[in-house]
Amino acid sequence: MSRFALMFCFMLPVVAASLPVQAQNRPLTRTMSCSAAQNLVARQGSIVLDTDQFIYDRYVRNNSFCLNMQTTRPAWVPTKDTPNCFIGFTCVEIELEPW
Repeated sequence: MSRFALMFCFMLPVVAASLPVQAQNRPLTRTMSCSAAQNLVARQGSIVLDTDQFIYDRYVRNNSFCLNMQTTRPAWVPTKDTPNCFIGFTCVEIELEPW
């Protein structure tokens, strides 16, 4: 192996770790209509959406997109045309009753 190739193999992780990380762009509910947001959740089944600059959550079409010990809770979000738009559901832990 050439000296250049060997140096490249050792330097690549160092260079990659120093690069800035870009945040993943998510749809912002405040920029879409209520029906567009509802259709997005219905079409995708499960999707992470921003509801404000630093607020996001995962919304699902139904409980088939949740884990075994989870159930759904109705979710309302702000959209361009509706302050409280029913968008679908979020997954929450099932609360077991104590014996």
